[in-house]
Amino acid sequence: MAAIAFVMALGPFKRWKKVSLGISGMILFYGMLISGTRGAFFALVVASIFAVSLSKNFKVLFAGLLLVLAMFGFLKYTTIGSGNYQIVRLRTAVDPQNDSFNARLINQAKLKELMKNKPFGAGVGSIGLNGIKFNSEKYLSNIPPDSYWVKIWVMYGPVGLVIWFSLIMFMIGKCCGTVWNIQDKGLKVKCIALTSGTAGLFFCSYANEVMNGFPSVVILYMSWSFVLMANSLDGKKLNLKNIINFRYAT
Repeated sequence: MAAIAFVMALGPFKRWKKVSLGISGMILFYGMLISGTRGAFFALVVASIFAVSLSKNFKVLFAGLLLVLAMFGFLKYTTIGSGNYQIVRLRTAVDPQNDSFNARLINQAKLKELMKNKPFGAGVGSIGLNGIKFNSEKYLSNIPPDSYWVKIWVMYGPVGLVIWFSLIMFMIGKCCGTVWNIQDKGLKVKCIALTSGTAGLFFCSYANEVMNGFPSVVILYMSWSFVLMANSLDGKKLNLKNIINFRYAT
């Protein structure tokens, strides 16, 4: 949400809206820091890369890449801000020796051994919260998946993971193609913000079950819906009448 707000703040909108979006982005970013999560850091990085790439502004793209590298270097190779808990917590996201990260690798190694002869997975509800609730007597169900990608792999196997991953990548690619063809500048910025935000949600779900939780799951699918209907709104005033006409037309 911070990434979406920051991208929208750069759009061709009224000044008060841009200021409001910028302030909202900073508040949301601060909320990410004090939440204690580290996966959101990668969501912000991926969303930023998508945003500058979809803007087709190579100067901004270059500057954005430098900013990402500078942020990574700040966290990885310096001790600046080590007295601040939020910065220290965020710094562990780029530490390969972090205990939490290594625990995830150990759990994934255990799951890999159990999944050797399960090309179609162990079944829905075999792991995660539902696994603990309904199948607590099984050893597999008591291993935390941590990652949503890993959870999909365990439930549906390598075959299901490939199908699921392909569908998600198709949706993101379709949204990117739609954004590139939009002519209306205001609408284009909105769609860039939504597409980059959902891409960030998807990729950071490798670390946590983000895209499958509330309210992220609602934001994800609503964002894709709005972006995919954007071609019918290109050059038109976005109002209720256009949305209703689009709905009946489809």
